[in-house]
Amino acid sequence: MVQHLQEESVQNSVLRQRRNVSTTEEDSEEEKTGTGRALSTDHTEAEDAEDSDDSGEHLYRSDHDSDYGDLDTVTGRVLRGANQKHQLSRRVEKLVLDFRQKQELFKRRRRDLAQNLAQSYLARGIRKEFMQQQQRIVFRSKQMARKLQSGRSRAWRHKWVFALVQMDFAVTAFWLGASPQTFYLYYTAQMAVVMSSKACDYRFTAQHYFLLDFCFFANLCTVLWLWVFPTSGYLFNAIESFCGLLAISVVAFRNSCVPHDFARISNAYVHYPQILLVLSLKWCEGNKCAGMSEGRAERWSIRFWQAWSVYMIWAVVYSSVIFGFARKRIERKQRDTLYGYFADKLGFKDKLPNLLRPHSGMVFMLGHQALFLAGVGFLWIPFPVQVLAALLAIVTFFHNGGRFYVDHFWKAHERNTVLYVDAASSMMSSTANEIPTSCSSLDSKEAFAAGWSRLGACSSQSSSDSRLGLSDSEFVPIADGFRMIVLANRPGFPFLGNDFYRVCGDVFDCHAVECLDTESELELLRQTAPLVSQEKLVALSDLFMDLRKLSDSGQLAYPYSTRDLVKLAAHAQNFPGDSREELAANVFSFDAFQADQRERLLKVLRRHGFAKGKAGEAALFGECRGSKQIQLASSDHSVT
Repeated sequence: MVQHLQEESVQNSVLRQRRNVSTTEEDSEEEKTGTGRALSTDHTEAEDAEDSDDSGEHLYRSDHDSDYGDLDTVTGRVLRGANQKHQLSRRVEKLVLDFRQKQELFKRRRRDLAQNLAQSYLARGIRKEFMQQQQRIVFRSKQMARKLQSGRSRAWRHKWVFALVQMDFAVTAFWLGASPQTFYLYYTAQMAVVMSSKACDYRFTAQHYFLLDFCFFANLCTVLWLWVFPTSGYLFNAIESFCGLLAISVVAFRNSCVPHDFARISNAYVHYPQILLVLSLKWCEGNKCAGMSEGRAERWSIRFWQAWSVYMIWAVVYSSVIFGFARKRIERKQRDTLYGYFADKLGFKDKLPNLLRPHSGMVFMLGHQALFLAGVGFLWIPFPVQVLAALLAIVTFFHNGGRFYVDHFWKAHERNTVLYVDAASSMMSSTANEIPTSCSSLDSKEAFAAGWSRLGACSSQSSSDSRLGLSDSEFVPIADGFRMIVLANRPGFPFLGNDFYRVCGDVFDCHAVECLDTESELELLRQTAPLVSQEKLVALSDLFMDLRKLSDSGQLAYPYSTRDLVKLAAHAQNFPGDSREELAANVFSFDAFQADQRERLLKVLRRHGFAKGKAGEAALFGECRGSKQIQLASSDHSVT
């Protein structure tokens, strides 16, 4: 039984192997004939498509039969279904794997694209914001520069600098008299303010190479001795010798006491305060006395050597930078230096012999050292002589300031006087010869009217003589009791004509006509503008009343008269739709654009309801006139 079962299993396995072999052969034959079947299938599909519109079902059947017809004859439907499932599952798995890979690739690309877009948008936003911020900074800096350079800002700075300098003079004098032993504290604070201010000023004006000048080096050494090396006699001898050169610099550089000008007063502050400090050290305390005693105890030759050696440190550094390391940069950017000031602006280089001009830098340093040697004697002169030398330098400082103010204002006065006299003479020259003739003719009862008509008394002999050659239309007779009333403006600004009283006072009875009172002025305005409300007329009258007060007190130059007020009332009568600002623009536009009178005028106008806000000021200054449309209308057509 068992043997029989084994034989059957062997037979079954053999049959399975044969079937597999036959299936493999049929598959290879099918692949060889696949092209032919495909062509026949395409031909069949074309014919079926021509016969029937609903060709989907028979196409499926033809493809199915052509692909699996031979396989069904050999292996049967069961074997074909198993192989088909296996192939389809492999294809589906491959398709799913490809789809997942493509999906991951798509997600990765989409994520990268989103990141790139975000980064690009972020970069654009940052770049745009940075450019806008940079433009705002540049605009604000330019606006600030314009404000700082304006006349009002300069006046504000000059006032504050003047006040601070006057206060410094008072504090310095009081401190030196009350507590000279502690004056070094005030000197240190003073130098901190002056040095920092000069550094900022030189940096903004591109003159920072002036910070290498000897005066800054001398004050730096003084501060170092006060706070770092107070017991050093070596450094004390150096700073005491510097007083001589600093005193000479006050005279040589013409330091001026001009308290309102920061540049001039700061140049003096780096010279004379150090001299006052050294003089105040006579009342020193603590370690500073030890350093001063040690320095003065040395022999004169050693003191001279110590002072000269410290000076040479500055000379080597200055010449190395100005004539060595930074020479090309200074020439390329045309920076100002102390050497350039002496050589070019003062012209000392051109005054040198031709042999020494190529070595003008060396000549400058030797000349500077000669000034130091001329002032190094400050080390050995007695204390009273030192005080006298300091007083001479300070007196020169104040004298230069007085000369600056006197010369400046006197020259300005002479220049303005000449301009005023020339303008007045030119304006008077055209009418100077006509007025006496007119006055004499009026005195003889004759005058010229408009259109060159002659006025004359009928009973006068001169009139009969002057009538000869004139027609009746050209000669107008006047009665014996005829009077002429002449209205003339008062002399002075802004009426720069002739003095009527001085020229014609002997012909006319001159009377000064004051402004109308409020009631009379309102009555005149009501007759001029009957359609204008009483409230507006009262507001205009009150406004002109305040303006006349300012004119009488000298705060406004133009005397606002009733004539101008009548002009405003007539404007309001003829143009009732205009605002108050447009109404006032005809009279106040000129004065509103004068910087010195604009604020006073606007203050009065705002108090009476004119020029309120930015729009009101724009209307008053005529800035909105271009936006108006003017319509000219007639009986049959209109033009806009």
